Amino acid sequence: MMDDIIGMDIATGRTISGLEHIQQSCGVILNTAIGTRVERREFGSLVPVLLDRPLNGKTRMQLLAATAIALRTWEPRITIAGMNLAISTTRHGAATIELDTMRATGPTAGQRGRINVEVGT
Repeated sequence: MMDDIIGMDIATGRTISGLEHIQQSCGVILNTAIGTRVERREFGSLVPVLLDRPLNGKTRMQLLAATAIALRTWEPRITIAGMNLAISTTRHGAATIELDTMRATGPTAGQRGRINVEVGT
């Protein structure tokens, strides 16, 4: 089952699964610019490009839309119930996207969760 995917933490090498694995996957998707993966040019999101633009209402909405589109395309284990964008004042160009999610697959389908994804780091 897709929900039972076991993976490796990209920072520590330890085994991860469940919501922790989904959170890491969302981070990889959102921090990868479309066109940068060899052999899979369509993978990723527009988030890295949008983070370099002036943060106004238009860019904020584009960031949230780009997040929703990328995760709907590349992370089928969740559906997004809500989002918020928190901008870091300590790191230039960094943000946290807070996602309210619902599990879409596996034995925990329908279960709600919260995922915080650091982008622009």
